[in-house]
Amino acid sequence: MSGVKSEFSRTLRCERATTTTTATNDNEYSDKVTLPASFLSALLGTLNLDQEGLPSPLIFRLRTQGRPQSDSPNGGAVYCGVREFSGSEGTVSVPGWLLEAAHAEEGDTLVVEYVRLEKGQFAQLRVSENNDYLDLRSVLEAHMRRRMTALFVGETIRVRVGGHPEPIVFSVLALEPADAVDAVDTDLSVDIVRDTAAGQLQQLGSQGIDELLPGVSRMISAKAGRGTSVVRLHVPAQAALLRVALECHEGDASLCASRLVRSVGVLDNDWCDLSAPSQRRKQLLIEPGQVAANTDIYVSVVAFTAECQATLTAEFGLSASDGAARSSSVDSLTDDSLQDGLAECSNCGARVPEPRLAMHRIVCERHNVKCNYCSRIFKRNSAELADHWHCGLCEASGVLSDEPKHTAFFHTPAECTCGSAQESLAELAKHRRTNCAERLIECRYCHTHEPQVQGLRGHPPGVRAHAVARGEGEGAACEHEALH
Repeated sequence: MSGVKSEFSRTLRCERATTTTTATNDNEYSDKVTLPASFLSALLGTLNLDQEGLPSPLIFRLRTQGRPQSDSPNGGAVYCGVREFSGSEGTVSVPGWLLEAAHAEEGDTLVVEYVRLEKGQFAQLRVSENNDYLDLRSVLEAHMRRRMTALFVGETIRVRVGGHPEPIVFSVLALEPADAVDAVDTDLSVDIVRDTAAGQLQQLGSQGIDELLPGVSRMISAKAGRGTSVVRLHVPAQAALLRVALECHEGDASLCASRLVRSVGVLDNDWCDLSAPSQRRKQLLIEPGQVAANTDIYVSVVAFTAECQATLTAEFGLSASDGAARSSSVDSLTDDSLQDGLAECSNCGARVPEPRLAMHRIVCERHNVKCNYCSRIFKRNSAELADHWHCGLCEASGVLSDEPKHTAFFHTPAECTCGSAQESLAELAKHRRTNCAERLIECRYCHTHEPQVQGLRGHPPGVRAHAVARGEGEGAACEHEALH
C-alpha cells in the first residue's frame, strides 16, 4: 500500500456508474465517482470545515475491503476524484473501468478514503497504437483536463478520439514525485513512449521546442505515429503576410500551426494544409491581424507516410496583393494571344490558325485525350493518364497515390471528444477551432487557457470563457481580475 495517509474513511457498497457522453457531462473513462450527501457531511465534520473551506481537488483512494494487498506500487488501490455528492445512501457509484482497475465487482464493499496527494511533476506513459496523424500529447491533455483528477502507477488511461472505433490506451509507467499524484492545475511534464516491434520502448517526440527563424531553412524528419515535430516561430509587429512553407523531399506530411503549443496537430490547429502527397509543397498564409504582435505561434509537421524528410521555412514581408498581381499579368498575356484568325481546338483547347484547325484536330485526337471531369489533356496511353485520379465523392483530383490521404481526411466520419459528430476529420478540425465546447480560449487577465463553454476559476459554470476573455458577462471580468 502506498504511504499516503488517510484522513477520513468510510465503507460503501459499490455500484457501476451509468455511462453518459454529452458536450457538457460525460463519465466514460472519467475517474470521478458519485458519493452520497451523508459522506460529505461526515467528511466536513471530521476535518472541521465548512463547504467553502473544502480543499480542491478532493481525491479519494478506493480499495476492496478484505482483499489482500497486491505487490503493485499502490497495493491494488486506485485513486479518483468526485463528480458530485448526490448518490444513494450507503453506495458509491464508480465508472466501470475504475472498478476493473480496483479488481472489484458491483455489490462489493469498498473502503473510500480521503487523501492528499502531491502535485504531479513528471509522468511517463506508454502507448502501443500506431496513430499516423494524431497529436497524442494534445489528445491526452484534453482528456486529462476534463476527466482526470489523479494519476497512479499501473493505471490504464483510455481516451476516446473521433474517427477511432476503440479508445487510445495509455499505461502509466512512472510518476514523480510519488507513485500517485494530483493531476489538477499542475505543470506536468509528460514523456510518451511506444512499444516497438522488438518490444522495446521508443520516445514519442521531444521535450524541447526549437525555434524557427524567418528566412532560415530547417530540415525536418518526421515519422508517423511518433508524435509531431513542433517548432516555435516568433511574430513581431506584423504589417505584412506571413508564409510558412514545407517542401517534402521524401514521403508526405501535413503542415499545421496554432497559437497554443499544447494544441497543435491535424485535429487541433488554427491553420492547416492537408494537401495531397503529389503536392510536394505545403504552405500556410497568415494574414496581418490574425496573430497578435510580439507573440509566438507553433508550427507542427505531422507525417502521413511512414517517414517524411522535408525543409521548413518561414518568410515575412509578402504583400497580400502579390498573388493578384501575378494572376492579372497572366490574364493579360492570355488576352493578347486571342487574336483574330485563330480558332480553338475542341479537344485540347489550343488556338491555332483557322486554315490548319482540321489537320490539327485529326492529329490531336489521335495522340491526346481530354479528361471528362477536369478537362486536363494527357498523352494517349501514357503513364500520366493511367495514374490520373478523381474522387468519386467530391471534385478533388490528382494521382492514385493521393487517394488514401484524401479519403482519410475528407471522407472519413469522425466524432469529437465533446460528442459532436462530423462528416470528416477536416470538418472535425474546423469544428474544434470554432464552436467546439472544448476549444481553448485565453483569459486576458491571467493568460491561462480554458474550454470555451466550461466555467473558469472564480466563475459559475454557465459563464463562457470567451465572454470572460472579452470582459463580458455579469461580474465576469471583475471576479477573474480580482483573482490575479
